[in-house]
Amino acid sequence: MGPRIQYARTNDGVSIAYCVEGQGSDLLFVSPPPFCHVKLDWESFFSHIFPPLATTNRLVWFDWPGTGLSDRDSFDFSMGAMTHVIETVVARAGFEKFAVASVLAGVLITLTYATESPDRITRLILADGWTQPPELDQSPNWQAERALRGKDWVIYSETFTGAHGLRGRSLRTRARAIFAGVR
Repeated sequence: MGPRIQYARTNDGVSIAYCVEGQGSDLLFVSPPPFCHVKLDWESFFSHIFPPLATTNRLVWFDWPGTGLSDRDSFDFSMGAMTHVIETVVARAGFEKFAVASVLAGVLITLTYATESPDRITRLILADGWTQPPELDQSPNWQAERALRGKDWVIYSETFTGAHGLRGRSLRTRARAIFAGVR
């Protein structure tokens, strides 16, 4: 069945999908935009991470506006808007002081939020992130990924899904399910 999907609304009316699972210390997971979908993250992409984390933590994760199950018509990816989304979700979840984990493009957003609210953050857990976009943009892996994504979405989504071990149903069916919430 999986965690119950809930919604928080920002001051400007954007609906943000989020989930809370587990008990223990408060832990917020900040996904890399736009690769997030609260339901599919639990079931597939982060299925090897989220359930174990929820055994000892009250884990919260969310979809960025414009992605997953959040409002699809909102695409403000300014840093101010993204840190506001984090604040909205943690307020709705009732977090006072909490740890934050993040990967990839979520790292810079997490660091920005942490500098704005240092008294609320107990720990930072960061992996594979960057603070300067050119660091990522010049990476041969990113250039190849971007070229494939731009040329053929179906091959890209199936390759991405297979490379991350997201198997179960047929690869094509799984890729469509996962990337339907991303594109």
